Amino acid sequence: MSRKEILENIARNKPSGEYKLPDLTIRPQEGKVDELFEEMMPKVSAKFEKAKDYSAVAEIIRKHFPGDIRIVNLIEKVKIPGINVSKLKNIKELNLLDLAIIKGDLAVAENGAIWVSDQNLPHRILPFICENLILVIDKKNIVNNMHEVYRLQNNLDYNYGVFIAGPSKTADIEQSLVVGAQGPRNMLVILVENQA
Repeated sequence: MSRKEILENIARNKPSGEYKLPDLTIRPQEGKVDELFEEMMPKVSAKFEKAKDYSAVAEIIRKHFPGDIRIVNLIEKVKIPGINVSKLKNIKELNLLDLAIIKGDLAVAENGAIWVSDQNLPHRILPFICENLILVIDKKNIVNNMHEVYRLQNNLDYNYGVFIAGPSKTADIEQSLVVGAQGPRNMLVILVENQA
């Protein structure tokens, strides 16, 4: 068929009249969103810790990573020194990066995904090039489901964003689940209960 015939067939078979979109009022899951989010972490192969404030975040990170390693810390409130990404001449300098510490914008209780936008991510490659990834999320920024995220994102200004839900996983290799096949091998989510 020619392009013209295809378009004529579409026009001929198009229903007439106006059709309103259905009302998609989704009831949130029962329970506290932070508890539901925590329950989801093992299902997405992520470790989980709670911190009372940002000074406790640094203590948790030192507990998990006590040695001398290559770190990029993108959260000013977390007092852990690392590579200054603003002074990099070439992104290839991040090769063999051991740990990236990144702030999440929003977290989704229903699936454990964390939204990270370019407001907190100067280089898009960071969460994928590191061996270990730490995402820090404020308790007040957890929502029930993806519908709430999309409603909230209408008011956000960003050029790039990504949902991250645990380290990469594949079951293609001999039909067994492999975690950390591409991207970070491990992911730790730290929930900050008090932002002060």
